[in-house]
Amino acid sequence: MRGVLLCATCISSAWGDRTFNWAYLGLLVLPFVVVAVVAGVLAWSAGYGPRAIAKRLTARFAAKAPSDIVKETT
Repeated sequence: MRGVLLCATCISSAWGDRTFNWAYLGLLVLPFVVVAVVAGVLAWSAGYGPRAIAKRLTARFAAKAPSDIVKETT
């Protein structure tokens, strides 16, 4: 429908159809994606996999009994 309202010159230009926004969005997002992938590969090779992270989090927040309390009763 929009093509009917515009002339042939406006339709063929990048400013007429506004598809140039995807190219700019891609160029802006691409460096962040590359950095995230490189950081993920480095973290994975350093041993920070999903299981290791879950194990560390559960060990950190698990309830620990105080060591000065004697649990043995007679």
